[in-house]
Amino acid sequence: MLKGIAVVLVAVFAFVVCDNHLFRNADIDMDGHLVESEFDMIFDHWDRNNDSRVSEYEFAEGWRMDDWDDDVNAVLEFHLFDVNDDGYIQDVPDLRHLFKTFDNNGDGQISASEFRYTWDSLFED
Repeated sequence: MLKGIAVVLVAVFAFVVCDNHLFRNADIDMDGHLVESEFDMIFDHWDRNNDSRVSEYEFAEGWRMDDWDDDVNAVLEFHLFDVNDDGYIQDVPDLRHLFKTFDNNGDGQISASEFRYTWDSLFED
């Protein structure tokens, strides 16, 4: 029982570290908010061949290189982010849709709490 609880706690901690890391690295001006160009940088990080889109392979490879969680979650996340199911995460329509999803109050920027709330909700059953 304690081992199961420990596994859950480690998984939760990994997701919190992951979302905080992503947000901090993207918040270039360190104002505590992401505008669209900063949000896009999160995904640019995974665009290994610089073709302005992220394939499932690039995303999973980047996820692994960043040492986040397991490969299964990388594939699940990719398919959540690829909103039009074309096999790529790209600016239109994927990132524009995702930005609006993360911008919970619709003010045109994503606060750290909005980012954390939305990121965490992606992993809920």
